[in-house]
Amino acid sequence: MPTYATLKNLIVSLAKLLPKESYLVGGFVRDYLLGRSVEDVDITLKGNVEKYSQLLARKLNADFFGFKKENLPIREKVYTLFVPIGDGKIRVDLSEFENLREDLLHRDFTVNAMAWNVHHFAQGKRLIFDPFGGERDLRERVIRAVRLENFLEDPLRMLRAYRLAISLNFTVGRREREFIRKYASAIKTVAGERIVTELLKALSNPSGERFFYETCKDNFLPTLVGFPVENLKPTLLGLKKLNKLVEEGFTRKLAQKLEWQRKTFLGEFGEEPLLRLLIFLKNLPPKRAKEFVGRYPFGSFAKDYLLRSLEGYRLLRENPPTSVSELYNYLKRFEKFLLPIGVISKVSGHFGRFSPILDFYLTRFKKFSTPLLSGEDILRIGKIKPSPLVGQILKKLVLAQLEGKVKTQKEAQDFVKNLLRPFST
Repeated sequence: MPTYATLKNLIVSLAKLLPKESYLVGGFVRDYLLGRSVEDVDITLKGNVEKYSQLLARKLNADFFGFKKENLPIREKVYTLFVPIGDGKIRVDLSEFENLREDLLHRDFTVNAMAWNVHHFAQGKRLIFDPFGGERDLRERVIRAVRLENFLEDPLRMLRAYRLAISLNFTVGRREREFIRKYASAIKTVAGERIVTELLKALSNPSGERFFYETCKDNFLPTLVGFPVENLKPTLLGLKKLNKLVEEGFTRKLAQKLEWQRKTFLGEFGEEPLLRLLIFLKNLPPKRAKEFVGRYPFGSFAKDYLLRSLEGYRLLRENPPTSVSELYNYLKRFEKFLLPIGVISKVSGHFGRFSPILDFYLTRFKKFSTPLLSGEDILRIGKIKPSPLVGQILKKLVLAQLEGKVKTQKEAQDFVKNLLRPFST
């Protein structure tokens, strides 16, 4: 994250190139006033935003592109620049306005509806245009809508209200909660991709249990997931346990044991939000969990991660593998999901059933699950034609390796010859 001094230098550079009526807005002003890390810069200006975006890109050696914002009556087009700063780049979004108050009137929350003239900021002047009480709400630590009807301009703001409140450790205003309870069904009109992104942002915060608690209390969660949520207590307890495991280093140590490759979902999310979602899903009936995952476009990679992890966890909980053959078959199916399965098992008090699987995986499966002979070797040794028999023999060979009955290539050849004896002519 850029330091405040680096940000100040950037905005001084921007001010030299932007028109007089250019304002810092949105999350930049909010986070700057709160003393939080600022991830990007949001500017609205009076003038030809495309022309100024091109000017900034040229002068600051930045890449830029434009995109349309859906469901908004203003700021239809936004230009995004990635400006070199220090060793990295910072995102700068530019839009244009005709009337500044009108622009702020259509924003989501009062804490995001303050404007700070770029030139004043560059000069160190704290002169903030705040027509809707954003600074007051920052002091009171509450998320209030600029206007309640703004929720209906873009119903995703209902979900964002909870996400932002959790992120800032604020509360959602009473009026806003009542409105969300009444109009929760409007969230159904929002594109699934946007809901998934907002949901995973909310669950990226360690206070994920608060997200489930608050949205359930306001009867928003059942609308979001598409069915009644009858007992949230196991989920809330599970999420607290997960946070403790993360703090104690359990997940990190398990990942190290597994030599786990960090995964990224939808281009921006790590595994933690999906682990939190899994804690919720594991407490649902399997049919409900599958219904929810299928309801939204999580992407095939994330869907597979969620559903296969749940399947692997339920199998070890209800019918854990014990024999070498069962352990081998289990790991062939779920090797790619051992970290989430292990974490869920630990959270749920079933790690005792996961431990033998983990031990077998580390001491036997990783070392001996690759057959000492290839399919071509078997064809040559047995002088047989390609058939399903080859695959069956390879599996038996691997099981013999895992059991310690076959340790060398010579022993593997003898083992295969013995298996093929009934088929020899």
